[in-house]
Amino acid sequence: MGAFVPSVHGQLNLFVNGNFQSGNTGFTSGYVYSSGNLFSAGTYDIVANPLPDHPDGTWVSMGDHTTGTGLMLVVNGGANPNQFIWSETVNVASNTIYALSGWAADVDVGTDTAPPNLVFTINGVQLGTPVLVPGSSSGWQSFTTLWNSQSSTQAVVQISDLTTQYFGNDFALDDLLFAAVSTNSANEFAIYRSVEINWNSQANSVYQIQWTPSLPAVDWFNLGNPVTAVGTNTSVWDRVAFGTRFYRILSYK
Repeated sequence: MGAFVPSVHGQLNLFVNGNFQSGNTGFTSGYVYSSGNLFSAGTYDIVANPLPDHPDGTWVSMGDHTTGTGLMLVVNGGANPNQFIWSETVNVASNTIYALSGWAADVDVGTDTAPPNLVFTINGVQLGTPVLVPGSSSGWQSFTTLWNSQSSTQAVVQISDLTTQYFGNDFALDDLLFAAVSTNSANEFAIYRSVEINWNSQANSVYQIQWTPSLPAVDWFNLGNPVTAVGTNTSVWDRVAFGTRFYRILSYK
């Protein structure tokens, strides 16, 4: 997951409530819906701000991805990676490529000692690699993967979390999109395009990811805020527009 993808046909999102503005409807979950209270693991809520559902100071105050004032799905991650967080079944055309995209954000204040590790499946088959959601300082991060329907006429899309720790592992999802892909540039529509920057890291060390449009570079631009590594491997996702980007990683001692 995390590659450039072709254009999407006419911006037709097959998910009925991918931005969660209609509330707790249009999808199913193996988690427990807990309105106004997410202190228990394995629960979720549809909210405008995660903090009131967990007002002990360990969660951030933030807006949704769509407008900053709308709704998002917020999750207190559970211990069962086989328990899906979100699922929707949609009708699809056979022998067609579809893009599954969306946005995720860690809602724990500071460094999450057990960041969520999201896995995406369609009809029981995993798509791409799991997405490790970076700490809350990185804000909303996009993800994109492709699926070929082949002979299928229905897609059961599910999102699960491979992280099993109770402490940490808290996150939000928003603007989920599932749409047919087109290679017709005349009807081009830019959907979420993502790239993953992955490097060997030292736990508790601070890194700044930077990008530049060309090499040799005159200017380097910060990609978000500095990231504090929680282990020996760290990933950051970048939503990119058209064109080329080169990246470098600075280590703060």
